[in-house]
Amino acid sequence: MMASLRPRITIRSIALARSIVITASSPHKPLSQNFTHFVSIPLTQPQIVSGYSQLRSSILASSFPGVETRMFTRPERLHLTVLMLDLSSESLQTKAQSAFLACREKLSGLLGGQPLRLAIRGLEFIPLSRKDQRLARVVFLDVGEPEQKALLRKVCDTVIKAMLAGEILGPGCLSHIVQNEGVYYPEKLHLTVMNCSYSPRMRRQQQGQRTGLDPEPILHKYAKSDLGTAEVDSLHLSTRFRFDPGTGFYSNLCTMSLL
Repeated sequence: MMASLRPRITIRSIALARSIVITASSPHKPLSQNFTHFVSIPLTQPQIVSGYSQLRSSILASSFPGVETRMFTRPERLHLTVLMLDLSSESLQTKAQSAFLACREKLSGLLGGQPLRLAIRGLEFIPLSRKDQRLARVVFLDVGEPEQKALLRKVCDTVIKAMLAGEILGPGCLSHIVQNEGVYYPEKLHLTVMNCSYSPRMRRQQQGQRTGLDPEPILHKYAKSDLGTAEVDSLHLSTRFRFDPGTGFYSNLCTMSLL
């Protein structure tokens, strides 16, 4: 039986569709596609991990209603997600690695051979839905001062355009990506602190009705949290739900140095 052909998104197809924009509900919409991989920016520098671990311990010690340990991102897996990918075949994985690594020279020039510096500070939350702005689905730390954010967006744009040119992206891969004046980047790059979907209790409740966490008391106490500045020297093409036995970070298809 002939295998079904899966459409791939290219720069040309985007131009024909005029533009790629975030759907009205996407800021509060969890990922639903079975993505297998993602482009990640590791934030596992010792200073960031130490600061995050202290923040996590302090929040847990405060005994806020509904907060549980399983909601927190594990310190060894701290990262930013640049782009979700569906690389369900070996051929797609090979193409993705080639497109990903082809960015290295351009990114090195963009950064001047220096690490990407990102301030990690300011606790915020993603609401459960547009109709329910009171409860949180995700509690996160903001990333980057204004100049750092601008550079970070250029880094993301370089990677995303390489994947578009390589015809790697299937339907849904750009659902959380915005295009602004020809620059592609995730709508809200953030470091996840807590995610309600990590909790088995919350997942059981969500089967019947979506439920979230009251973020108000947490933000009242920790809104100005500051983990310092991360110096990022590499990007990863990471595998979802698989972890390196040595580091605990996501297993990756390949690593690209920014230096």
